[in-house]
Amino acid sequence: MENLDVLCAIYGKKIADDIQNIDERLLHQALSVLQEQGVFAFFLFLEYKEGKKSENKPDKVSQARKICQEFLQNCPPNQPLLKKRDHNQGGTKEKTKCKDFNQLLSEKCDDLWKMLKDLNSDLNMLIFAHDLLLRVLTYALYYVRAKPD
Repeated sequence: MENLDVLCAIYGKKIADDIQNIDERLLHQALSVLQEQGVFAFFLFLEYKEGKKSENKPDKVSQARKICQEFLQNCPPNQPLLKKRDHNQGGTKEKTKCKDFNQLLSEKCDDLWKMLKDLNSDLNMLIFAHDLLLRVLTYALYYVRAKPD
């Protein structure tokens, strides 16, 4: 049996260490969205921040999104919350960035959104993913605060 709290701490540290000068404010905003609106809104928020031109931090946000996605694809180790899909499923290999909500749920959308759609079908797993991501981001925030200036 794996201690998932330790895994959350590891990924929180990964966010704090791998992303140069990650903004504490961004972590607070992401935590707020996740806490108040849920997992799907959290990833939408990160995609919104990633695409925002006024802030010169798309790489940081993209890295944070990828680390959170990687976490859900590897946790728990024996039965990941986000299951990787077969690219031949659905009869198309075309993947695009999502422009609107209808496209977000279509079969031509990025794998992340398809995996999140699958996760949303099981309420217990969705709540579990929500709680684990909250822990990851909380650890990341405290690791960032603990870094020497």
